[in-house]
Amino acid sequence: MLNYSIHAKTFKTSLWDIKENFETGKWVTFNQWLQRLEQQKIWSKDQQKKAKKYLETLLQTQGQLEGFLTCEIDFLITDLQSKVEKQPKLKHLWEEMLQWLIDKQSKGAEMVVLDGQNRLKFSIKEFFNNNLSLNLFIDNSFTKNVLFKDLDESTKEQIKEHQVLLSVIICGQIESVVSTLIAINEGISWSEHEKRSVKLTPVAYAINRLSSEPSVCSLHTKLKDVVFRESKYKFEKKGDSRFIAEFLHYLRNSNVGSESSLDILYNTEDEKIEKQIKDCQTIFIWMATNLNKTTISKIKSKERYRDLFIFTSMLLNNNHLLGSENINFNISLNQIQSPELFLDKVITKINEMMADISQFGLDPKTNKPSVKLCHPDSFYKHHGSSANTYLRGRIEHFTAPLNNIVQECIDTGVIIETNPRKVDKFTQMQVEQKYQDTGDIYERYPTDNLDSIEGKEIDHYISVKNKGTNDIENLNYTSRKHNRRLGAK
Repeated sequence: MLNYSIHAKTFKTSLWDIKENFETGKWVTFNQWLQRLEQQKIWSKDQQKKAKKYLETLLQTQGQLEGFLTCEIDFLITDLQSKVEKQPKLKHLWEEMLQWLIDKQSKGAEMVVLDGQNRLKFSIKEFFNNNLSLNLFIDNSFTKNVLFKDLDESTKEQIKEHQVLLSVIICGQIESVVSTLIAINEGISWSEHEKRSVKLTPVAYAINRLSSEPSVCSLHTKLKDVVFRESKYKFEKKGDSRFIAEFLHYLRNSNVGSESSLDILYNTEDEKIEKQIKDCQTIFIWMATNLNKTTISKIKSKERYRDLFIFTSMLLNNNHLLGSENINFNISLNQIQSPELFLDKVITKINEMMADISQFGLDPKTNKPSVKLCHPDSFYKHHGSSANTYLRGRIEHFTAPLNNIVQECIDTGVIIETNPRKVDKFTQMQVEQKYQDTGDIYERYPTDNLDSIEGKEIDHYISVKNKGTNDIENLNYTSRKHNRRLGAK
């Protein structure tokens, strides 16, 4: 006997009902999560040709040929609640996703549209709102470019009551729901990244949320024609979230990953991923907030944009990252007092090095430097792709210039130096609270009812000597005697 992974019920409903459910918020679409992006460009081009064709065919067919797939929001909420219990390492991320759904439900959402959102939004809704005209056979005559408001009352009612199929997923395995969504695909092929981006995982949620964060979205829209041009990185294929995913993979593994390793990233369940996601979010929002119009205009390609993230991350106590051991400085983002100037200096230097004619061979026909004849180990050549060898090559070339830029920024006050051993009072309070929650990790048998920070002092897990910072994650209280014994780890 077959075992079913999804339980769905199928009904008949009217075009008017689904339009009303959508406009009143009972049906919602989550374009940044559980779905690929709306295909507005495809449905709107050539004077809404696709939208017209779909609805004209639907209305001239008696019976139901094509339906809509929805999922009860209660089902999603219940599934996430179980994941909070089953995966405690990711509890905070699951709870954040859960709260997001609960907020939608509190505003009246009952169903999530999994398939048919483009037909609903760009065809059905537009026609009923008189923004789409159709060619229809009415009373044995052909009527061209007719709007809904121009129809007689009998025909209007007939169209409003036109029946379509509605399938509602009420229980089952959420992973199978996503697989069903991909399989349906509305006739437009899915990229590998689109498939992973609709997964119901904390990583997928965090990346999609970051790509839709207003400042990040605004920046990427400005860079759309420069950074997100290639097929895998096009906006309509969620290329901006792919770029974010590749940087998260870089923070984790010192490379941008392959299709298979990005799939693994999206299913990550270890405790490190939460901090890595936070680091990724912090850098992207910081970058989006501080790249001004002039500096944005200097970003000439996707790989030069990637450089800004890689070179910045090398400064931020990421000792495991490729090339970080050769950086002379260990700073935090809040030490960069003039981020706009710092970022402008970095991208300006990148462009200067890309344009250096000494890395190009001479064209025998013109006797002039040609980018087609660039030296195999040149900075320019290493921007041919984001392959590991190319990333390693550009880091090696830019390490010395980056050290010089940071030193210049320190000398001019763009970056301020702080005493790495001095911990401010606010941070001390946070560390004290952390100690109360976790205790002394070096103490085997603590006496709970007598435990306090008396006789203890703040310890750096990674020592200042080894580029340890004053971030909360790197600090905790331990006994003064034990701390002196530890020395510079």
